[in-house]
Amino acid sequence: MKKILLAVGLMFASVCAFANIELDENLYGNLGKTIAYKMYDVTDDNEGTLTAPFAFGSETDANFYFGSGAGKFDAGLGIYVNMDFFSKTEAKFSGITNTVTGSGFNLGAGIGPVFRITFANPFSLYIRPALGFNLYYFEADNETKQKFTEFDLFNINLNIGGRSWILNVDGFHLGIDYGFMVDLGAGFGTARSTYKTTYGTNEESQGFGAGAADFKIYAGLCLNFGDRGFDR
Repeated sequence: MKKILLAVGLMFASVCAFANIELDENLYGNLGKTIAYKMYDVTDDNEGTLTAPFAFGSETDANFYFGSGAGKFDAGLGIYVNMDFFSKTEAKFSGITNTVTGSGFNLGAGIGPVFRITFANPFSLYIRPALGFNLYYFEADNETKQKFTEFDLFNINLNIGGRSWILNVDGFHLGIDYGFMVDLGAGFGTARSTYKTTYGTNEESQGFGAGAADFKIYAGLCLNFGDRGFDR
């Protein structure tokens, strides 16, 4: 394990030292995150879904491209961090769907290979498959206080988009980027509820296994640093 971590660290250090670097800052709309869950230790009516109809957030991408010469095709390593917020979720359980208002967020991060194909316009096609994690949290305080936490230990993220470079000078390039992202995850979580009775306050907690999926559309700014350019 130590040898693997050392190899990854050396690879990352070499990428940072010699690569052409692209930084992206994007705003995105999450058009629907759905979590399908199955409660542990429950035999009947143990499955349900949670859907956040819309969330708004931002993502930061750092892309490190290998090599020293300009080319139509670039490959490297990409890292991303994103976070979005939402105010309601639709809970479906036992065939009944309820809309619950509250506050929630998604927090994700990952790493993976990145590929960029640049055309003469100049326009670049951007593709980044990545493996990471995602944390989902939602809290509602109505008649019953509810907390729902779900952690995707394995989250596959696919980012496909375009870059239109509008400023090209020696060593620096500025453009706009746009595209979409798809996430598929698998993990676990906990549902907690607190409510009052004539005898006091009761709290219930139940663990579950889950699978999650969402679809995002984004737009933002992209910056490229280094001697390699897109004015080929």
